[in-house]
Amino acid sequence: MGFINGGIDYFIRGRVGNHVGRKVDGNNVLAMRPAESTKAPTQAQLDQRFKFGLMTSWLRRLASVIDVGFKDNNKGLTPRNAAVSYNLANAITGASPNFTISYADVLYSKGKLDLPDTPAIAVTAAAKLDYSWLAVTGDTNALPTDK
Repeated sequence: MGFINGGIDYFIRGRVGNHVGRKVDGNNVLAMRPAESTKAPTQAQLDQRFKFGLMTSWLRRLASVIDVGFKDNNKGLTPRNAAVSYNLANAITGASPNFTISYADVLYSKGKLDLPDTPAIAVTAAAKLDYSWLAVTGDTNALPTDK
C-alpha cells in the first residue's frame, strides 16, 4: 500500500500498483517495480552477489564511521553506497567461491584532508582504541584543531 502526502505532485511513499515511490537525496522518485527474472543467474552474477553481501554486511557495523567519512565524497550516492562502491572495487580479494575482505585495503573515509603526520593507535581500555597524530600545518588544507 502506498501513501500520497499532499496530492499527486507530492511525495509518494510505498507501493502503488506496479509503482514504487521513495525519496532519494531529497528528490521524490516514482519507478516501476522491477520484473523478476526467469533465467538462472550466471556464475559472474552469483560471484557479484556474494561479494556485495560480504562487503555490505561487514560495513553495516561501521555505519556511523562511514556516514561521516564518506559524507563529502559521494558523487550523488549516499555515504554508505559510496563506501560499498569503493570497497567492492578495491578491498575484495580471492577467487570464486573463496572471496575475502582485504582489511588493509578497506577505506572508511575519503576526503580532501592530507594524511596525518606520524599517526599512532593505542589500546586505552578493553575494546577501545585511541587514535593520535601530529598536526599537519603549513601549505595544506588541515588545521591543528582537526579531530
